[in-house]
Amino acid sequence: IRDRKLDVVGAQEVANINMYNDVNGLLSEYGMTSDTTSSDVCSYRQNPILYKKDKLRLISQGCFMISPKDYLGKVVDGRGSFRRDTTWALLEEIVSGNTFYIFNTHLDGKFQEVNEYGASTLISKIADTNKTSLPAFVTGDFNSSKTGGNTVDAQFISAGAKNCIKLTPKQMRSG
Repeated sequence: IRDRKLDVVGAQEVANINMYNDVNGLLSEYGMTSDTTSSDVCSYRQNPILYKKDKLRLISQGCFMISPKDYLGKVVDGRGSFRRDTTWALLEEIVSGNTFYIFNTHLDGKFQEVNEYGASTLISKIADTNKTSLPAFVTGDFNSSKTGGNTVDAQFISAGAKNCIKLTPKQMRSG
């Protein structure tokens, strides 16, 4: 993370408090979304967002569940589905004052219908959270593949998202 000089990072599978504390302690120049809840709804620890403290200021943060409740703990043919959360942060660039949202998630990799439900729920929740249409970025493990068979990419594209890997730096700045 340091070598790449990343300003924002969406981490995955930070599964327990020890891992969370390790990441937080080792990267002291980064702020990190906090585990401010121990409710059954979500845990910021699972998919924390790290941001460079000298460049960005955390304005607000939150978390929401994207799993269908009837699939939690479901096991079929030895495959299980786990609770899936999305962590979000509203960040402000210190120099410019520009603000943007970042959403970090981990979609289900076991059941296609749960993966698609999670993507659909995420798209809806982004719209609910970002009522002022600020720039929004989504990071995470989408459990999709380039070879097809997964409609998650199509869901995001049809909702107006752009794949940043395919954009030039100029296109990324112009929206």
